[in-house]
Amino acid sequence: MLFQNNNIIKQQLDGVIPKPGKTGVDWFLFCYFLDKFNQTILEIGVGNGGSTFSAVALSSDVTVIDSWDHGWAKENVDDVLSMLNKKVKFINSRSEVVTVDDLEQYSFIHLDANKTYNETINDLTLCSKICSGIICVDDYMNSMWPEVTWAVDDFIKQTPSWRKIFIGNHQIFLSSASVNINNIKHLIVDFPIISQNNIFYITYGQFPDYVMEFIKNGKMSYSWQQISTATDKSTW
Repeated sequence: MLFQNNNIIKQQLDGVIPKPGKTGVDWFLFCYFLDKFNQTILEIGVGNGGSTFSAVALSSDVTVIDSWDHGWAKENVDDVLSMLNKKVKFINSRSEVVTVDDLEQYSFIHLDANKTYNETINDLTLCSKICSGIICVDDYMNSMWPEVTWAVDDFIKQTPSWRKIFIGNHQIFLSSASVNINNIKHLIVDFPIISQNNIFYITYGQFPDYVMEFIKNGKMSYSWQQISTATDKSTW
């Protein structure tokens, strides 16, 4: 489970190709769940492709949805995928006009597109109909986009077949009722984690060595993990 040994993720850690727009701990957790539920992957919201590249590193069946109207260039993602000799299934569209009939069934979905309450609820409703495993929602508990958190919480209240299972820095993992939560419990052995109402949370403490490279090289540096592991306070 040492993702550093994966050539594509190694290139991301080294800054050769774009990284996901996540803190290092969230990036590691993203890869951890991707690896466990990697049969069929869907990503809604591609951006510069950082998360997509991690997905193709760990799965051979990846579909992505993006309208490319937020300033990112699809050609840049195409160029990196070509360099990596990897292909994905592109759906060039905004997610709100995509229907269940346009999609397949997926074991893992990464949701990182719309940030308003109604759009996030709509995306979650769509995802819940086509996912048998895990939905990872980016920007949960991120104060820049509070409506994402409100939407996730209301969706869970309204949809008993889905539950929260893991909350990182600024992302949350939801699982269908069919997922055995024991699949993630061995993380407790190595991670500073607390559990409440069967939901795991990242907390303060020392992370194992195999996570430190992600913490040091994650794209986002506003996580308290960076602060708690820094030796030079000027890096805060």
